[in-house]
Amino acid sequence: MIMRKERSALIVFLKNPTEGHVKTRLAAGIGNEKALWIYLELLSITAEAVKNLAGISVFLYFDEALPGDASAEEHQARVHAFRNGENCTVAVQTGDNLGERMLNAFTEVKNKGFHKICIIGTDCPEISTALLEEAFRELDTHDLVTGPALDGGYYLLGMKQVHAPLFKDKNWSTTTVLASTMGDAADAGLSVALLRQLRDLDDSDDLAFFPHLEKRIFTGNHTG
Repeated sequence: MIMRKERSALIVFLKNPTEGHVKTRLAAGIGNEKALWIYLELLSITAEAVKNLAGISVFLYFDEALPGDASAEEHQARVHAFRNGENCTVAVQTGDNLGERMLNAFTEVKNKGFHKICIIGTDCPEISTALLEEAFRELDTHDLVTGPALDGGYYLLGMKQVHAPLFKDKNWSTTTVLASTMGDAADAGLSVALLRQLRDLDDSDDLAFFPHLEKRIFTGNHTG
Protein backbone atom coordinates (compact mmCIF):
# COMPACT_ATOMS: atom_id res chain seq x y z
CA MET A 1 0.00 0.00 0.00
CA ILE A 2 1.39 3.42 -0.96
CA MET A 3 1.03 6.01 1.81
CA ARG A 4 0.16 9.54 0.71
CA LYS A 5 2.79 12.02 1.78
CA GLU A 6 1.42 14.51 4.27
CA ARG A 7 1.21 18.03 2.90
CA SER A 8 2.05 20.93 5.19
CA ALA A 9 1.30 24.61 4.70
CA LEU A 10 2.28 27.86 6.35
CA ILE A 11 -0.08 30.83 6.18
CA VAL A 12 1.53 34.26 6.57
CA PHE A 13 -0.76 37.19 7.34
CA LEU A 14 0.74 40.47 6.17
CA LYS A 15 -0.15 43.97 5.04
CA ASN A 16 0.66 45.85 1.90
CA PRO A 17 3.76 47.79 3.02
CA THR A 18 2.65 51.38 2.60
CA GLU A 19 3.42 54.33 4.85
CA GLY A 20 0.64 55.09 7.30
CA HIS A 21 -0.94 51.65 6.82
CA VAL A 22 1.43 49.44 8.81
CA LYS A 23 2.54 49.36 12.48
CA THR A 24 0.22 52.19 13.46
CA ARG A 25 0.75 51.72 17.20
CA LEU A 26 4.50 51.89 16.66
CA ALA A 27 4.07 54.89 14.36
CA ALA A 28 2.42 56.81 17.19
CA GLY A 29 5.82 56.84 18.89
CA ILE A 30 8.32 57.03 16.01
CA GLY A 31 6.36 58.31 13.01
CA ASN A 32 4.92 56.63 9.92
CA GLU A 33 8.13 56.56 7.88
CA LYS A 34 10.25 54.84 10.49
CA ALA A 35 7.39 52.48 11.33
CA LEU A 36 7.35 51.44 7.67
CA TRP A 37 11.11 50.81 7.81
CA ILE A 38 10.61 48.58 10.83
CA TYR A 39 7.79 46.75 9.08
CA LEU A 40 10.01 46.08 6.08
CA GLU A 41 12.71 44.70 8.40
CA LEU A 42 10.13 42.44 10.04
CA LEU A 43 9.06 41.24 6.60
CA SER A 44 12.68 40.41 5.80
CA ILE A 45 13.12 38.53 9.08
CA THR A 46 9.93 36.55 8.48
CA ALA A 47 10.83 35.83 4.86
CA GLU A 48 14.26 34.55 5.85
CA ALA A 49 12.69 32.11 8.30
CA VAL A 50 10.04 31.02 5.80
CA LYS A 51 12.16 30.57 2.69
CA ASN A 52 14.43 28.04 4.43
CA LEU A 53 11.54 25.73 5.30
CA ALA A 54 11.79 22.46 3.39
CA GLY A 55 8.67 20.84 1.98
CA ILE A 56 6.26 23.49 3.26
CA SER A 57 3.89 25.35 0.95
CA VAL A 58 3.56 29.04 1.81
CA PHE A 59 0.39 31.12 1.45
CA LEU A 60 0.81 34.88 1.70
CA TYR A 61 -2.49 36.39 2.78
CA PHE A 62 -2.54 40.18 2.35
CA ASP A 63 -4.96 42.33 4.31
CA GLU A 64 -6.27 43.99 1.15
CA ALA A 65 -5.94 43.93 -2.60
CA LEU A 66 -3.83 46.45 -4.41
CA PRO A 67 -5.88 49.40 -5.66
CA GLY A 68 -7.38 48.43 -8.99
CA ASP A 69 -5.52 45.15 -9.27
CA ALA A 70 -5.58 42.07 -7.04
CA SER A 71 -3.17 39.97 -9.13
CA ALA A 72 -0.77 37.65 -7.37
CA GLU A 73 2.11 39.00 -9.45
CA GLU A 74 1.64 42.56 -8.25
CA HIS A 75 1.24 41.48 -4.65
CA GLN A 76 4.52 39.61 -4.80
CA ALA A 77 6.25 42.56 -6.44
CA ARG A 78 5.17 44.81 -3.56
CA VAL A 79 6.83 42.66 -0.90
CA HIS A 80 10.51 42.39 -1.81
CA ALA A 81 11.32 40.19 1.16
CA PHE A 82 9.39 37.27 -0.31
CA ARG A 83 10.52 37.65 -3.92
CA ASN A 84 12.80 34.57 -3.72
CA GLY A 85 10.06 32.25 -2.51
CA GLU A 86 9.58 29.44 -5.00
CA ASN A 87 6.55 27.85 -3.41
CA CYS A 88 4.37 30.84 -2.48
CA THR A 89 0.71 31.39 -3.26
CA VAL A 90 -0.74 34.87 -2.83
CA ALA A 91 -4.28 35.54 -1.62
CA VAL A 92 -6.34 38.27 0.05
CA GLN A 93 -7.81 37.97 3.55
CA THR A 94 -11.60 37.92 3.82
CA GLY A 95 -13.78 38.48 6.88
CA ASP A 96 -15.03 41.21 9.20
CA ASN A 97 -12.47 40.68 11.99
CA LEU A 98 -9.17 38.93 12.58
CA GLY A 99 -10.84 35.74 13.76
CA GLU A 100 -12.98 35.46 10.64
CA ARG A 101 -10.02 36.21 8.41
CA MET A 102 -7.88 33.50 10.03
CA LEU A 103 -10.72 30.97 10.01
CA ASN A 104 -11.39 31.63 6.33
CA ALA A 105 -7.69 31.28 5.48
CA PHE A 106 -7.35 28.01 7.40
CA THR A 107 -10.49 26.66 5.73
CA GLU A 108 -9.32 27.63 2.24
CA VAL A 109 -5.91 26.03 2.72
CA LYS A 110 -7.37 22.92 4.35
CA ASN A 111 -9.72 22.51 1.38
CA LYS A 112 -6.66 22.39 -0.87
CA GLY A 113 -5.71 19.11 0.77
CA PHE A 114 -3.12 20.16 3.36
CA HIS A 115 -2.79 18.07 6.49
CA LYS A 116 -0.79 20.29 8.84
CA ILE A 117 -1.34 24.05 8.74
CA CYS A 118 0.25 26.84 10.76
CA ILE A 119 -0.36 30.59 10.66
CA ILE A 120 1.95 33.46 11.61
CA GLY A 121 2.01 37.22 11.23
CA THR A 122 4.97 39.49 10.64
CA ASP A 123 5.31 41.06 14.09
CA CYS A 124 7.85 38.77 15.74
CA PRO A 125 11.56 39.65 15.34
CA GLU A 126 12.60 36.35 16.93
CA ILE A 127 10.79 34.06 14.51
CA SER A 128 13.11 31.49 12.95
CA THR A 129 13.16 28.51 10.63
CA ALA A 130 13.93 26.22 13.56
CA LEU A 131 10.91 27.47 15.49
CA LEU A 132 8.61 26.95 12.52
CA GLU A 133 10.00 23.45 11.98
CA GLU A 134 9.37 22.70 15.66
CA ALA A 135 5.75 23.82 15.30
CA PHE A 136 5.11 21.41 12.43
CA ARG A 137 6.82 18.57 14.33
CA GLU A 138 4.55 19.17 17.33
CA LEU A 139 1.54 18.56 15.11
CA ASP A 140 2.72 14.98 14.68
CA THR A 141 1.64 14.30 18.26
CA HIS A 142 -0.75 17.14 19.15
CA ASP A 143 -4.01 18.52 17.80
CA LEU A 144 -2.84 22.11 18.14
CA VAL A 145 0.37 24.05 18.51
CA THR A 146 0.63 27.66 19.61
CA GLY A 147 3.39 30.18 20.15
CA PRO A 148 2.51 32.38 23.14
CA ALA A 149 3.29 36.08 22.90
CA LEU A 150 4.23 38.14 25.92
CA ASP A 151 1.27 40.45 25.37
CA GLY A 152 -1.26 37.66 25.98
CA GLY A 153 -1.82 36.77 22.34
CA TYR A 154 -0.01 34.29 20.13
CA TYR A 155 2.50 34.64 17.30
CA LEU A 156 1.72 31.18 15.82
CA LEU A 157 -1.22 28.83 15.72
CA GLY A 158 -1.23 25.43 14.04
CA MET A 159 -3.67 22.57 13.63
CA LYS A 160 -4.52 19.52 11.59
CA GLN A 161 -8.28 20.03 11.53
CA VAL A 162 -10.03 23.40 11.40
CA HIS A 163 -11.55 24.15 14.80
CA ALA A 164 -13.87 27.11 14.24
CA PRO A 165 -14.52 27.96 17.93
CA LEU A 166 -10.88 28.96 18.33
CA PHE A 167 -11.53 31.96 16.11
CA LYS A 168 -14.85 33.12 17.53
CA ASP A 169 -15.90 35.33 20.47
CA LYS A 170 -12.42 36.76 21.04
CA ASN A 171 -11.40 40.27 22.00
CA TRP A 172 -8.65 40.45 19.38
CA SER A 173 -5.46 42.41 20.12
CA THR A 174 -6.01 42.14 23.87
CA THR A 175 -4.30 40.24 26.68
CA THR A 176 -7.10 37.64 26.80
CA VAL A 177 -6.67 36.08 23.36
CA LEU A 178 -4.35 33.19 24.24
CA ALA A 179 -6.18 32.26 27.45
CA SER A 180 -9.53 32.29 25.65
CA THR A 181 -8.12 30.18 22.82
CA MET A 182 -6.67 27.65 25.24
CA GLY A 183 -10.00 27.50 27.05
CA ASP A 184 -11.76 26.64 23.80
CA ALA A 185 -9.15 23.96 23.09
CA ALA A 186 -9.66 22.44 26.55
CA ASP A 187 -13.44 22.45 26.13
CA ALA A 188 -13.02 20.56 22.85
CA GLY A 189 -10.60 18.04 24.40
CA LEU A 190 -7.77 19.03 22.09
CA SER A 191 -4.13 18.37 22.95
CA VAL A 192 -1.96 21.49 22.74
CA ALA A 193 1.79 21.93 22.36
CA LEU A 194 3.25 25.26 23.49
CA LEU A 195 6.30 26.77 21.84
CA ARG A 196 8.51 29.18 23.75
CA GLN A 197 7.11 32.57 24.59
CA LEU A 198 8.28 35.47 22.40
CA ARG A 199 7.70 39.22 22.22
CA ASP A 200 5.84 40.79 19.32
CA LEU A 201 6.93 44.23 18.17
CA ASP A 202 3.81 46.37 18.36
CA ASP A 203 4.80 49.71 19.89
CA SER A 204 7.73 51.85 21.05
CA ASP A 205 8.04 49.96 24.33
CA ASP A 206 8.55 46.72 22.41
CA LEU A 207 11.08 48.35 20.09
CA ALA A 208 13.36 49.04 23.06
CA PHE A 209 13.86 45.26 23.44
CA PHE A 210 15.27 45.01 19.91
CA PRO A 211 18.15 47.51 19.81
CA HIS A 212 19.46 46.20 16.48
CA LEU A 213 16.19 47.20 14.84
CA GLU A 214 16.05 50.47 16.74
CA LYS A 215 19.56 51.28 15.53
CA ARG A 216 18.49 50.72 11.93
CA ILE A 217 15.74 53.32 12.04
CA PHE A 218 18.07 55.99 13.39
CA THR A 219 20.99 55.21 11.05
CA GLY A 220 18.85 54.75 7.94
CA ASN A 221 20.25 51.25 7.46
CA HIS A 222 16.80 49.85 6.72
CA THR A 223 15.34 47.62 4.03
CA GLY A 224 13.67 49.21 1.04
